[in-house]
Amino acid sequence: MMENDQHALARLTAAGYFSHMPDGLPNAAILNDIARRGLELALFDHAPDTARCVPLDAEDLADGGAGMGIQQVKILFARRGIALDAADSDTYDKQADLTYLTINDTPVTLCKWSWGPVPDTDSVRDLTSEAALQDLLWKFKAQGVKLYVTACENREPASADMFIAWEDESRFLHRWSFGTDDGWMLYAVGFFSIVNRLLADAGSAERMYAHRPFTNEQRGILLTSELYATLGQLNLTQHLRRIDSLQY
Repeated sequence: MMENDQHALARLTAAGYFSHMPDGLPNAAILNDIARRGLELALFDHAPDTARCVPLDAEDLADGGAGMGIQQVKILFARRGIALDAADSDTYDKQADLTYLTINDTPVTLCKWSWGPVPDTDSVRDLTSEAALQDLLWKFKAQGVKLYVTACENREPASADMFIAWEDESRFLHRWSFGTDDGWMLYAVGFFSIVNRLLADAGSAERMYAHRPFTNEQRGILLTSELYATLGQLNLTQHLRRIDSLQY
C-alpha cells in the first residue's frame, strides 16, 4: 500500500469512516483492494463492503430500477438501526404524470414530468434545442435544484454544444446536446432526495452523496458532513457531491 494511502486510511479510520464495520476497522478485503487499486477506487468504485456504499446506476434508476436501489439502501439503513419498508419497484401514475416509490406504506414522488412548459408538438424532433433546454431547467427548478447554462469548454464539440452546471459553478454536472434524455438526472435527484429526507426524518447526521453522479458508475455514499470534509482534505471528493434537493 502506498504511504499516502496508509496515512489517509489512518485518518479516515480515526474519523469513524469504518464505524459500521466490526471493531470499527477496515477488513482484509478493503485493505487488499486499497493496496491493489488505491484508496479512492477501493472506497467508492465497485468497492468491498464498507457499510457506506451502494451501486445506483443512473440509467437503471431512470429505467425502473429505483425499487431495487431502495432495497440496497434499506440494507445500509438496517445496519444503522433505521427501519425502512419499501416496495421493490416504482410505480407510474399516468393521471398525475409522476413516478413514485412506496416507502413505509406511503407513496413518495420520485420524478414528476409535467413541471415546466409542455411542448405543443408530440415530436421532440420539432422542438428547438433552446425549448428543450428550457424545459429541462424548469423541471430541475421545480425540484429545488438551481442550474445555469455555460458555454462548452471545447470538449467533444461534435457531440455537445453546452454544459449544465450547478449555480455555484463548482462542478459541471451533465454534458448536454439536443435530444439527450434528461431522465437520468431527474430520477437521480429524486432518488437521492428521498434517501436524504428519510435520513433527516430518522435524526441521522449522515446524508447520501453521489460518486460520479448521473453516470452508469453512479454510487451512493453515506457520509456525515465531517467525514465529507475529511475526504476533501485528503483530495478524495473530486467525483463526490450532494445532488439531492435538500440543504440540511
